[in-house]
Amino acid sequence: VIRLSQIDNIVGIKEASGDLRQIAQIIQGAQNDFLVYSGNDGDTLPILAIGGYGVISVASHLVGTQMKLMMDKFLNGETQEASDIHHHLLPLINALFVVSNPMPVKYALNYVGFTVGKPRLPLLEPDEKSAEIIQTTLRNYKIDLPVYEELPGWREPTRGIRNFNQLPAEARHYIARLEELLSCSVSLITVGPSREQVVSVRPLLP
Repeated sequence: VIRLSQIDNIVGIKEASGDLRQIAQIIQGAQNDFLVYSGNDGDTLPILAIGGYGVISVASHLVGTQMKLMMDKFLNGETQEASDIHHHLLPLINALFVVSNPMPVKYALNYVGFTVGKPRLPLLEPDEKSAEIIQTTLRNYKIDLPVYEELPGWREPTRGIRNFNQLPAEARHYIARLEELLSCSVSLITVGPSREQVVSVRPLLP
């Protein structure tokens, strides 16, 4: 990984090994602009503490506001508050992996009011015992409930657009509204299924 970090178009890694020693070695040895993201929600705070950049999260589908608050607290030097949030979220994080991901999180989202459908075969819904664990755990948390809002659409074709400013005004407004609701920046969007149809909203790296 350290050698790969020297390649210009490899900008980061999702680290889900759970091995903090290995993760620390990557952070220490990689290029300065190489971003290490936690791939496990429960490792997010420890990885931030050793120089990680963020998280590719499962729990944020349900408690994204609290995950962001934990990270903000840590980055602002309020480490005890960040630790308290981390410990508070751990039981939920564990429940979301009571069986193989993404079965628990899809079940949890449906249970609290997000209609996301059932897992695709060969994955199934959690068994009765696992479902009960998820339901019981969810009752202890403030869940980020769905936001339903109608925005104007657009009819102009977007296929082939490579520049964000070429998008229809309504599309740009839609992205701005997403950023407002999520309290975070959108860096990349896609206007079609191929890699060539990825549009940069803003630079990926700071």
